[in-house]
Amino acid sequence: YAYLDEVARFYHARAQQAKASGLASAEMNTNYQTALTYYQKFIESFPDDINVPEKIYMMAEINADINDYQQAIVLYERAAYDNPIHFYSEDAAIASIVAYGKLVSAEQDPEKHKELVDKKLAAQLTLTEKYSFSKYARPVMLDVIDMLYNEKQFDRVIVQAQIFLGMTPEPSAAEQAGVYTA
Repeated sequence: YAYLDEVARFYHARAQQAKASGLASAEMNTNYQTALTYYQKFIESFPDDINVPEKIYMMAEINADINDYQQAIVLYERAAYDNPIHFYSEDAAIASIVAYGKLVSAEQDPEKHKELVDKKLAAQLTLTEKYSFSKYARPVMLDVIDMLYNEKQFDRVIVQAQIFLGMTPEPSAAEQAGVYTA
C-alpha cells in the first residue's frame, strides 16, 4: 500500500523538479509516466481506499503538466464528481474548467471551438451547482454570465444572472453591478 504511494510520489516529484528547472526531457516524461503507472496501480489495487480520489487528482495534474488537457479533464471531473466530497474536490472541479479554458483558447476550428465553449460552460455550471458553497462559485458564475453574453445566448444570461443575484450571501454591490452591465 505505502510502497505504491511513495513510488508514485517520488517519480511525480522528480518530474515536477525537472519541469520547474526548465529541463523538459525524456527523463521528465519517463518520470511522469512512471508516476501515472503507480498511481493507477494504487487505484486498481485499493479501489475502495479513501485516498483514491487524491490519486485520481494527481493523475489529472500530471496530464495537465504534460499538456494532455483532454485526459486531465476526464480525471479532474472524475475526482471532483465521482466520489464523495474530499480535500481535492473543489480544486479538481476548478482545474477541469482551467483545462477547458486552455483547450478553448488553442482551438482554431470554429465548430470545435464552439463545442469546447459549450463543454466549458457545462463544467462551470456543474461546479456552481455542486459546489455552490465554494470560494470558486461566484467568480465562475460571473464568468458563465460573461461567456453566455459573448456567445449571444441572452436568454441563458438572464437565467444565470437571476440565479447569481439570488445567491446567499447576497452578491456585493460590485458583483451586482457587473451582472447588470453584462
